[in-house]
Amino acid sequence: MDQISSRELRNLLGAVGGRDARAAGCATGGVLTQREAEVLHWVAAGKSNDDVARIIGVASATVKKHLEHIYDKLAVANRTAASALYLRFKRDLCGEPRSAR
Repeated sequence: MDQISSRELRNLLGAVGGRDARAAGCATGGVLTQREAEVLHWVAAGKSNDDVARIIGVASATVKKHLEHIYDKLAVANRTAASALYLRFKRDLCGEPRSAR
């Protein structure tokens, strides 16, 4: 995957919303819908499609469709790449600390 600038990343990722996801990051506005950003938040947290569906109250197929839109909009091939972009966004633009290893 090509490197993406912080500015480009900020423009790609939308606001994180939802009752439990609000603490996940700052609102930046972007091409992802609020629901897509919420799905991406939970996927980046390691949740399966079924888990995300239960958390946000939709069908698993709906989560899968949101992920397809996310992959297209972020120009990534899979959930791992999308999660990596999201986590970089949180770290670089929202002041989230790097995780201790």
